[in-house]
Amino acid sequence: MLFLSQAQELFFFHDVSPGSCFFMPKGAHIYNTLTDFIKSEYRRRGFSEVVTPTLYSTSLWERSGHWEHYSENMFTVTCEPHTFALKPMNCPAHCLMFEQRVRSWRELPIRWADFGALHRNEHSGALGGLTRVRRFCQDDAHIFCTPEQLEEEITACLDFVRSVYRVFGFSFHCLLSTRPVPCLGEPALWDAAEQQLESSLKQFEEHWELNPGDGAFYGPKIDIQIRDALGRQHQCATIQLDFQLPIRFNLQYTGADGQMYRPIMIHRAVLGSLERMIAILAENFRGKW
Repeated sequence: MLFLSQAQELFFFHDVSPGSCFFMPKGAHIYNTLTDFIKSEYRRRGFSEVVTPTLYSTSLWERSGHWEHYSENMFTVTCEPHTFALKPMNCPAHCLMFEQRVRSWRELPIRWADFGALHRNEHSGALGGLTRVRRFCQDDAHIFCTPEQLEEEITACLDFVRSVYRVFGFSFHCLLSTRPVPCLGEPALWDAAEQQLESSLKQFEEHWELNPGDGAFYGPKIDIQIRDALGRQHQCATIQLDFQLPIRFNLQYTGADGQMYRPIMIHRAVLGSLERMIAILAENFRGKW
């Protein structure tokens, strides 16, 4: 992969910014082509693109629970007397956007996509070319829906994944990742979320396996692993069900009966990290773009 990137002048890394990729014009063209492809699919599937900040006060991460469960993986910036952190994910920002005004059941589902830069403080020993970096971008999106819409939305997410991976000729299988220790929320909510994802996977009729204890701290998830031309497995797409952030942010919508209800949040990415996907595609097609 390193030889290919040099021979085709695609990208490089430098000690001045460890784990962050410099894309040359040809690499940037591939990067933007992937982004444009996913954006075209978004328009067909009812997603709207949003733009959110990169730097947030720790008060946001405390509210979301990330400061307690994820702070060791976050880059912090101190501007006395305040402490800020670079975002490692977009979900808390999207919760802030949802709560800006009262929402109606008629608006749901809301599907917001975000291509903002993300930063995660990976240990230097864990860094590995484009497959594991510190600065990256995901084809990230969050869906806010009613309980009645949940099954249809999860099915649509799975169909989205299958449609995109067929374009690249990838085979894949799914993992149902259940609650880790520690985690947020009541056991009953976790049970309901895991049962819903299992039901959707059974209807999807693709191979899947149970992956106990590997869910996110806020909810269970479906991880999708693809197989490349060399037979290697790669973790890319994910569909995560979240009952916790809507509770922590007190997100509500007005139902048809005039009462207030809590939306359910779905986190999902199809390509996953664009950087990792470019690495996979380079190896899979041996540079024949």
